[in-house]
Amino acid sequence: MTTNETTLPQPESAYAPRLVAVGGLVLLAPLVFVVGAIVLDDSLFGDGSIGLASEASGLALALSALTGLLAAALPRATLGRQLRTKAVMVQYALALIAPLIAAMD
Repeated sequence: MTTNETTLPQPESAYAPRLVAVGGLVLLAPLVFVVGAIVLDDSLFGDGSIGLASEASGLALALSALTGLLAAALPRATLGRQLRTKAVMVQYALALIAPLIAAMD
């Protein structure tokens, strides 16, 4: 009598997207200073007021942080691998677009 070893499909690990999400949170620290420097430069040497683009860049950074925290902290049963990967892509897109939005002011 022979026995066949059947391999059950293993669920995909959420470790890699979580690690990339934490890396995005670490990336936010210098980007906050870059956006702050751009806004400060505009307020001192520009028109002297903070415009809508400056506020939008701060909002983009805040949404990036929130998206990264959700992607890193939610359990696998709540957030699947594909959705977690897309959340990490949105996190990086928001983080990288924030200095560009601040520079438009």
